[in-house]
Amino acid sequence: MDNGYSTSSGAGQTQTNKQNSGMITANTRIPFGMHKGKKLGECPTKSLEWMVEKLWNSDLHEYAFMAKKLLKTRESDIKDGLQCENLEEAADRFLREAGVDPSEFKDKPIRRRI
Repeated sequence: MDNGYSTSSGAGQTQTNKQNSGMITANTRIPFGMHKGKKLGECPTKSLEWMVEKLWNSDLHEYAFMAKKLLKTRESDIKDGLQCENLEEAADRFLREAGVDPSEFKDKPIRRRI
């Protein structure tokens, strides 16, 4: 099982399962907790905050370090308007940038294509 840790492969050789470089990245799959198997970069903000708080002074500190980097990137993206927690806000901004008044669509039902 790939748990992100080094394992002995016999004859004194060590095989690293984290990534080729041995570093934790946003694409590293989490080997623990409620998001086990999910890529670190796909975890919700609250989970990344938990990792920073709880794992910083542990054997899993590399996950906390990457979680902190991802949180800083997300904060930067929000400031730059690249990420939006609210879908309605994102849709309104998209419409305004396209020169359309979002209020035109507020009371209209959404039609779905099948």
